[in-house]
Amino acid sequence: NILDVGIGGGETLNYLATTTTQNNLYGIDISADSIAFATNKNKECINEGRIKLTTADIAALPFENESFDLITAFQTHIYWQELDKGLEEIHRVLQTDGTLLIVCEKDKIDYHLKQYKNPDDFVQLLLQQNFEKVEFYEYNNWIYFKAIKN
Repeated sequence: NILDVGIGGGETLNYLATTTTQNNLYGIDISADSIAFATNKNKECINEGRIKLTTADIAALPFENESFDLITAFQTHIYWQELDKGLEEIHRVLQTDGTLLIVCEKDKIDYHLKQYKNPDDFVQLLLQQNFEKVEFYEYNNWIYFKAIKN
């Protein structure tokens, strides 16, 4: 089971749906407009039951504990109203040994989350939220954080 957080236009889910047929794909976004747009983009997979979309806030995920093997967040954590609570909720719904992948442009982090301009500070936040094996990779203007739930 894979959850994409902050789906926006639904591109990540669309990509995942085209690369595999073996996963159950879920997406949330706080914006009903984003859900509507992503629904239109992924209509076929939704009709097949391969993608399920929900309007929800990251700080209150509507899923059972340990529901997901992988949770992705592309260009979204910078907008969360409650970053700590969002990470806590992700930890709750992620299975033990599950993976969290957060990807964002560095200049957007510098603008929206100045306190985490240094990637080591965000690594420390993830560790404080009981993630382990936290790593980050930088490529041009992009940064990727990977964390495993203990």
